[in-house]
Amino acid sequence: MPGKPWTDAETQYIRDHYLSQTCAEMANGLPGRTARSVGHRSAFLKLERPKPKMGDKFGRLRVDRLYEERTKWQMRTMADATCECGTQKFGLPLTVLVSGATVSCGCLKREKAGERIAAMSRTHGETNTRLYRIWAGVKTRATNPNATGADNYVNRGIGICEEWMKYEPFRDWATANGYSDDLQIDRRENDLGYSPSNCRWVTRADQTINKRTTRRLTAFGETKSLKEWADDPRCSSGSYRVVQDRLDKLGWDLEKAILTPAGPQGPKQ
Repeated sequence: MPGKPWTDAETQYIRDHYLSQTCAEMANGLPGRTARSVGHRSAFLKLERPKPKMGDKFGRLRVDRLYEERTKWQMRTMADATCECGTQKFGLPLTVLVSGATVSCGCLKREKAGERIAAMSRTHGETNTRLYRIWAGVKTRATNPNATGADNYVNRGIGICEEWMKYEPFRDWATANGYSDDLQIDRRENDLGYSPSNCRWVTRADQTINKRTTRRLTAFGETKSLKEWADDPRCSSGSYRVVQDRLDKLGWDLEKAILTPAGPQGPKQ
C-alpha cells in the first residue's frame, strides 16, 4: 500500500537540510515521517552527502577509522568510533551513523532514562509517605483484577475516578478534607467507587461499621450495626455480647434484646 504522498514543502525541507542533518533529525521536523522514509525520499531525489571521513562526528560519535567489510551479498563501509564519554565502539555500519540511527555508545539513552526517573521522583517527593501508600492501595484495588481481594473491589465494579489516577489531586483532596495519620479512607456507599463525593476519612472503628459484610439490624424505625445498637443509650445492658447472645442464642427480637436490662445470670435475665 503506497505511503502518504510527499508535498513540495516536505521535499524542499529535505533539500535544505540534507547536508546539515541526519535522516532522523530531518524526520523530527517532518510530522508523520520516519528516518527510513526520509532516507528513501533522499535517495529518490538523488541527494548525496560528501563521503564521510575520519574525524567526522555523528551525534556524539567521532569516526576514528573507516574500512570495507564483505558481507554475504555485498561490500559495506564500517566504522570504529569514539563517543564523547570516552567509550569506543567498533564495527559500526557507516549507514547507521549517517542515518542518525546510532548517535552515541548508549550513554545518551541512559542519561535520558535517568532524567525521566529523576523527573518522576521530583514530581511530589512523597513516595514514602503514608498518604501515598493509601493512594497506591486505592488505585491497585480499583484497577488491578489480579490483586489480592480483587473480587471485593475492581471485579465487582468498584473503580476510581479519573481525577484520582494521579496522586497529587488525591493528596490535595485528602488534606482539604480532614486527613490525619490516625484515620482510614472509607467509601460512604460500598457499591460505589473511589471519588471525592463518595469518600471520607474515618476512624478504624467507624470503617469497620461501614463494611459491606457488617451486620445491620433495624429497630425503632432505625437501621444500625450491632455495635452501634450496643452503644445506643436505649440499650439497657450496654453490652455488645449480651445483645448478640440474645439475638443469636435465645432468638429474641431486637427491640426486646436492647431494652431488657442484663441480670446477674446473663442474657436470659
